[in-house]
Amino acid sequence: MNITSADLNLLAVFHALSQDLSTTRAATRLGLSQPAVSHALNRLRETFGDPLFVRASRGLIPTKRALELRDPVERLLADAETLLSGARAFDPRKEIREFRISTTDYFEVVALPRLLRVLSKEAPGITIVSRPSQGNLPKEQFENRTIDLAVAGYYGDLPEGYYQQTVFKDDFVCVGKKGNPHFKPTLTLKKYSEARHLLISPQGDMKSRSSAAFKKHKLEQHFQAGVSSFISPGWMICESDLLLTCPRKLALAWQKHLPVEIAKLPFTLEGIAVVQVWHARSHKDPAHMWMRNLIHKIGTEIA
Repeated sequence: MNITSADLNLLAVFHALSQDLSTTRAATRLGLSQPAVSHALNRLRETFGDPLFVRASRGLIPTKRALELRDPVERLLADAETLLSGARAFDPRKEIREFRISTTDYFEVVALPRLLRVLSKEAPGITIVSRPSQGNLPKEQFENRTIDLAVAGYYGDLPEGYYQQTVFKDDFVCVGKKGNPHFKPTLTLKKYSEARHLLISPQGDMKSRSSAAFKKHKLEQHFQAGVSSFISPGWMICESDLLLTCPRKLALAWQKHLPVEIAKLPFTLEGIAVVQVWHARSHKDPAHMWMRNLIHKIGTEIA
C-alpha cells in the first residue's frame, strides 16, 4: 500500500478500538458516531486484510494480527502527536500534572521523601501517586495508561516497546534489634545459620536471595515469617531476636527512627539494581523526561 493513498486517521480508530474493545466506547473516546467507527473498522479490515477485531459476548476480541499491530500503531501515533504539537518548552513551575508510579515501599522510604521535597520547590503543581508493585512489570497498567513509571529491582528482561534506566544500586546487610545476641561480638556464619529469620517476600513465594547463597556453604536458613512489606519488618525485628537480610539503604532509613543494629553479612550476596521503566510512548514527552531525570538525579545522590 502506498503511503500517499493511506488514511492515517484510521490508525486513531484502530488505537481506540484496541483500548476499548467496543465500537461504542471507541466512538465516545474519539468524538465520533458508532456507525462512523464501524465504517472505519471495515476500512481497516480491507487495508490490513484481516478481521482485526471479532465480536464476542462482552465486546470485541483482537485477532493475532491486531495484537501485532497494537504497539507499532501506538508508537506511530505518539510520534505524530509530538511532531504536530511541536517541541513545547517545559516549565516545571507551571506544570499541572499527576505522575502515577508503580513501585515498592522500599523506594517510597528511600527516595520518595527527597523527590517530594524537590517537587514542592520546583514543581508544586505536580502530584505523585504511588501504586503498589506486585513483583512483575505492570504491562497491562502501562498499556491502559494507568501508570507512567515503574520503579523496582526485579523486572528482568523487558518486552519490546519499553525503556529502563538504573536509578541506584544497593547491597545487602543483616539487621536485628539493638543488643541482638547474634551480633555479639560479631555476626558469624554459624550464628546466622542458627538464628530464626524474617523474610521480605513481595510475591509471597518465600524465595530468598540469601538462602540460595547460603546453600553454597551446605547450610539452611530458617524463616519464622515472610511479609510483603518493606516497612513493617523494621518494627517486627525490634520486638524479637529475629534477623532480617535486606537492602542497606532500607536498613539505614530504619536506623534513623528505630533501635536497630546493622551487621555485615558473613557470606557474599549479590546486590540489586533499582531501575525505572517507562513505555515508548512517553519516551520523548518533555514532562516525563524531566521527571525521569529528576528520579535518576535523586538516585545518584542516594548512591
